[in-house]
Amino acid sequence: DRKFFETILEDSLIKEASNYLINELLKYYKKDQIIFIPPIYRVNEESPFGDGFKKDPLKTLQEYRFAMEEVINKYDIKILDIKDEIGKAENNPLIADGLHPNDLGHKKIAELISKYIKTIA
Repeated sequence: DRKFFETILEDSLIKEASNYLINELLKYYKKDQIIFIPPIYRVNEESPFGDGFKKDPLKTLQEYRFAMEEVINKYDIKILDIKDEIGKAENNPLIADGLHPNDLGHKKIAELISKYIKTIA
């Protein structure tokens, strides 16, 4: 079935890209110096068509998160998941366009990162 193979390929590309990124980072940084921040919520994140502009269905944003986190966990690298602190994207004063943080959202993200770094330092 074509969709089955597309799903496997898509999953392997996400994992391959995550592996590549981690291996490149590990050339320059120690494992304990790396922190991954998974994507925050976006409008229509449960839809395989994303924000509605995708022609063909793909993985949902949550499925992308799971695939990336599976690889990150394999390396035992820290993950700072801030999506719940930022909140759902719909009508969110921290989100500019249903996906990207606005200035207030970036300030909140910076505060969360700073707070996290202080707890691990």
